[in-house]
Amino acid sequence: MKRLVTILLLLLTAASSLAAERFPHGRWSVGLDAVGDIINGGDDRSDLNVDDHGSGAALRLGFLLGPTLQIMLHSTVTEHQTNLDDTALRYEGATFDIVYLFRPGHTFRPYLSGGGGGYMVTSQKDALTFESEGGAAVFGAGFHMNLNRHLGLHAQGRFVAINWNMNRATLQMDGGGTTVIETPIEKSGTMTTLSAGGTFRF
Repeated sequence: MKRLVTILLLLLTAASSLAAERFPHGRWSVGLDAVGDIINGGDDRSDLNVDDHGSGAALRLGFLLGPTLQIMLHSTVTEHQTNLDDTALRYEGATFDIVYLFRPGHTFRPYLSGGGGGYMVTSQKDALTFESEGGAAVFGAGFHMNLNRHLGLHAQGRFVAINWNMNRATLQMDGGGTTVIETPIEKSGTMTTLSAGGTFRF
């Protein structure tokens, strides 16, 4: 039994050493970026003029499958002002991306990415909440700049094509009830984003 435990420990040590050699900065990464975006399409309300330019934040969670291949969960929230007082549009999106990283083993690593997911845009005025949602395809390019083993800088540009397929209006009644009206739609919109921030690897 002791011999078996010793063999298992030796195998685990060897596997850990091999992983450390292949992934010197770790396989997992978490990143936080500041985001600026430009939208085109997504809201049909004639009384609402929306600022095309918005700002917000993005959260990234990645896992390296190999020295050049990574899977990434990317979540973004941005806000766009409107011509109505106290009314803004909130864009929320989440995509699952495949990332190809160039220059393995180097400090500066550019990459290309592509993936899909979904987006939702929400606005609220008094007791009325208006939402649109739909699927999305995303294509991006960016780079990582390693500062040390665990910390790095990151910048990225993304193009998002969104197929808006549902409008939803929710009215909160004075008596506590809720009225929801859903309308299927078929409308396309796009979003272009630029982001920059930091990454922690482990």
